[in-house]
Amino acid sequence: MTADPLDLFLVQSPWVSALTAEEAARVRKAITVRSYPAGGAVFARGTPTAHWAGVMQGMLKLDNITAEGRVSTFAGVPSGAWFGEGSVLKDEPRPYAVTALTDSVVALLPRSEFLRLLHESHPFALWLIGQLNARLARACSHYFRGREGPCRRANLGARRRVCSCTCKERNNEWRAGKGLPFGLAGLGAVCGVARACKVPTLLRAGA
Repeated sequence: MTADPLDLFLVQSPWVSALTAEEAARVRKAITVRSYPAGGAVFARGTPTAHWAGVMQGMLKLDNITAEGRVSTFAGVPSGAWFGEGSVLKDEPRPYAVTALTDSVVALLPRSEFLRLLHESHPFALWLIGQLNARLARACSHYFRGREGPCRRANLGARRRVCSCTCKERNNEWRAGKGLPFGLAGLGAVCGVARACKVPTLLRAGA
């Protein structure tokens, strides 16, 4: 008998193992699973944050489009990751758009159940603190890199972004030592490099 994909996903989510059997069953019952095609909108910027989300399959990106039409990508969200807890906690409109880079399946846990876990499960609260701390450390790292001053050559900024994104997606707390979940096109999208064919050249130049 084939195991349910959602059950497999929850078993592999580190915070679920810390829950009691009753809490885990309640979470499982509350989750809605939705599928999105590559390029599809998962969440629009400015919409109410009604769910905490986990990527069961595929790859998402968090981005924003300026008034001039420029796309600024904040991060890639790989399979196995949960995201959006900051907006859920603050009960604010989602400050970024979420788009599927590949065909993706997403688990949606209602905000009410997320807050219930936070208030009732000490192990979950501790895990969440660690998750938020890792997010803050990464944001600080980006901030201080941004204060290094303008690049001397036009390609240096792109080269830094590609190298930084590769290291981040390979080593961040979401992936736990797994390989990159996307190809060159996905890496280009996450790094904000317009043409995927430039990525190998930039990686070689930054080696």
